[in-house]
Amino acid sequence: TIVSKAVTVSVTGTTTDGCVVKSADTTVTVDPNPKAKVSVLGKKNLCPGDSVTLQGPSGVANYQWSTGSSAQTITVGSGGTYDLTTTNQYSCSTTSRSIQITKDTVIRPTISLPNGKDSVCQGQSIALSLPGRYNSYLWSNGKTSRSISVSQGGSYHAEVTNSSGCIAYSYTVQTTILSKPKATVTAQISTTLCPGDSVTLQGSGGVANYQCSTVSSALSIIVCSGVTL
Repeated sequence: TIVSKAVTVSVTGTTTDGCVVKSADTTVTVDPNPKAKVSVLGKKNLCPGDSVTLQGPSGVANYQWSTGSSAQTITVGSGGTYDLTTTNQYSCSTTSRSIQITKDTVIRPTISLPNGKDSVCQGQSIALSLPGRYNSYLWSNGKTSRSISVSQGGSYHAEVTNSSGCIAYSYTVQTTILSKPKATVTAQISTTLCPGDSVTLQGSGGVANYQCSTVSSALSIIVCSGVTL
């Protein structure tokens, strides 16, 4: 006879002589299985660098996690399936349902330069852009759009958040704003000319190219004029 709860049993039999014999009463006790419910103390979906604590129930004699740990509580930082087997003082065991932990990945974004330039002259701006796979953006200058334009030189980076709420930080890009060259003109002699006279005008040095209002683009130009310059 198989019993599933505590009962008192006895056995009655008949001898070969026809006599009825009854055994003494015996109480059969069915020990309860231990609890094996796992509590998840945190999020089941982990971001890079995160971990979560899994806790077994109190009041059992032994714990055996699928990780090999025999502690009541474990901390995991990897995605996977976890379960717990508990054993009570009667050597009865119960295995919990599986707990699925996922580990998200956030790709560290690279800032692109749509115009292909990381340096421009004063008065111009540099376009910076991030990939469109993220849910939110926060640039180091406080802007929150996917793409921005900057007119100041310096280091720029951004914080991005994906659909799971995981955060990543972009690589840094360095921008440069170039100073405009000086454009002063110096006359070698008086700029008041008589008919037939000429004067040499000297452009400021230290620049790469010159573009003058005459046909000449040399550093020094000769202007023949009968007017006051």
